[in-house]
Parts: sequence; C-alpha cells; structure tokens
Amino acid sequence: MNVKWVGLSLFWTLLHSPLIAGEKKTFTFYTGIENEKRFHIVETRLREAFRRQGYNFVLEKYPAQRALMRANQMGDGDAHRVENLKQLVPRATENLIRIPVPIFVANTAVFVLRGNEFEVKGWHSLKKFKYNGNRIGDRLATKFLPHPYLVNSNKQLFLMLRKKRLDTVIAYDLLGLEIIAQPDFKDIQMLKPPILTRYFYPYLHKKYKDLVPLLTESLRKMQKDGSYDKIERSALPVVLRWDIDSIRTSP
Repeated sequence: MNVKWVGLSLFWTLLHSPLIAGEKKTFTFYTGIENEKRFHIVETRLREAFRRQGYNFVLEKYPAQRALMRANQMGDGDAHRVENLKQLVPRATENLIRIPVPIFVANTAVFVLRGNEFEVKGWHSLKKFKYNGNRIGDRLATKFLPHPYLVNSNKQLFLMLRKKRLDTVIAYDLLGLEIIAQPDFKDIQMLKPPILTRYFYPYLHKKYKDLVPLLTESLRKMQKDGSYDKIERSALPVVLRWDIDSIRTSP
C-alpha cells in the first residue's frame, strides 16, 4: 500500500472531521412525551445542558416504545424516563446510562370544588370519596387511587367535577392549573401538597459514557443558577407562574 497515499487520506479525513473543521456534534435524543409543554421544557433543558458542553441537541418525538428502541439501538439517548427504567426493562436499555439529575419533576395533585378542601395525606385520604376522577392511561396513579372513575381526557374530568359528578380529580399539576385558570373553572382549586411526585431522567447511550459527568455538572449548575426553573416558568402562561412557583422547587 502506498504510504504517501495513506498519509494524505488520513490528513483529509482529520481536516474534515467535526472537531477539526470547527463543527459541533449534534446529539439526537428520542422521547415518547405527548404533552407539548412538558416536551418543550425537557427539550430546552437538555439543549442548554449540551450547549454548555459545546454541543448541539435535537429531540425527536416517537411513540414511547419506539423512542426507547431508537435510543438504545441507534440514537444518542432517551430524554425522559423513570429512575428505575433499567430494572424494569433491562434488555431494552442495555446500552443506556442514566444521567443522575432529573430532567423533569411531575407532580400529581388533587383538585376539588372550592369549599370542599381537605388535608392531603397520601392516597388513603381519598378513600372517603366515592368518585375520584383520573385519566385513562395514568397507570401509576390508578394503581394507588381508591374508587377511581376513569375517563379519556383531562378536560372531561374537570367538566365532571364542576358539575359535581366527581368528588375529586387527580391530575398532573401543570395541566390542571392551566385548565382551572379558565373562567369556566374558577370554582375549582388545587390542593397542596402533591399526592404523588415522579422524577424523570435523561439516559445517554454508553458510547458517550465520558459525557455523563459533564452533563451532570451542567444540569446541576443550571439548578443553582436558576435557569433550570426559569425554563419551566417561561413555558407556562403568565397566570400560572405564581401558582407553579409556590409548589415547585428544583430537585
């Protein structure tokens, strides 16, 4: 083999590599997030974390199972999964490493008509009610919820609560706050504290394992400098920002 040709070929490859050419690598993550606000919050936080390490970031949406498959097999990571994901589905996550800083905190709250407030002390505090409304598909909440009444949409739940066909509604706090900010639902109130708090984490493909401590550092610095919380507040309508500030703190 011609040594001179090999040398020229290597030089040409290095010259046009992203590192030498000054191009930033773009990391592509996948997610099954359906809620647009949550998608925006997660995407913006991860984009900022990667930017602080000198990289670009893209988040693509797929059905949840397909998103995980792509992240594990061909992509750079999954943006938003539960903490014990690798214990739940070890074979489907064999190439993924959890970044140990939550990318999103989902609070599930209890909503009632004004005048019907009570102290929330876990799931058992709902046993006294006959109809506790929850959306079909919220498997974790439904698992613990006594006397559940399941419907297809959150909007339907709040309409039924307003008409006194439900005693309570159990829903994600941001979504519920957005609904009750509307004039037609002003007689509904969210109770505190949340009845359930779930932490979701980003998972990085193991081929980039050296980046895990760097992205961990970026996210922790974002929590300290306030940008982590600011990203969430900026995704909400102005009327909700005081409400969410009163119940949200960085994990």
